[in-house]
Amino acid sequence: MSQIGDNRADDCLVQPFRLDLEAGELFLRNVL
Repeated sequence: MSQIGDNRADDCLVQPFRLDLEAGELFLRNVL
């Protein structure tokens, strides 16, 4: 059970980080 909880926590941390990277790339493309 602890492993499932850890995986969920990782997903919560990783998904927003990926979205931030995508948003950052789009932002840089628009600026440049």
